[in-house]
Order: sequence, then C-alpha cells, then structure tokens
Amino acid sequence: MNLEDIEVEARRREMIDADEKRNAERYMSYAALAGLLAFPLLIIGSSYFGLDKASSLLSDIAGIAYISVSAILGSYMGFNTLSELQKRPKKD
Repeated sequence: MNLEDIEVEARRREMIDADEKRNAERYMSYAALAGLLAFPLLIIGSSYFGLDKASSLLSDIAGIAYISVSAILGSYMGFNTLSELQKRPKKD
C-alpha cells in the first residue's frame, strides 16, 4: 500500500464513521420524539384502565419529561445546524 491508498482508506473510514454518527443521532431523536408523543397516551391509557395513581404520577413528571426531551431534540437540531455551517465554504 502506498501513501495515496492509505489516505483514501482513511477518508473512506471517516465518511463511514460520520454516516453512522448521523444515523445514531437521528434514531435517538426519533426515540425521544416517540416518547414525547406517547407520554400523553400513557396518561390517558392509565386513567382509562383505572390506574389513577399511575396517571397521577405520570402527570406529575410530565413537565420534566417534556423539558428534557425538548432539550435532546433542540441540541440535536442545533448541533446539526452548527456542523452544516462549518462545512460551508467561507465567503471573503
């Protein structure tokens, strides 16, 4: 292997790692969003099945859950935007 082959292989591996990182971040955001959307359904479902204590406990932690999920989704979108801005060529 010459130096050019090593550089091409290193670049290929960097691209694969970056792609896997983006996929992992996207899946994490999808899971957080699904939890955010399922939370009210859990409260309604537990109340429907007569689990009033569970419904009350879920309602008590709803505010914290929404804030933390919003922080996860916001940081994902923010860091994605930041990385895209860094990739752009600079205008002189």
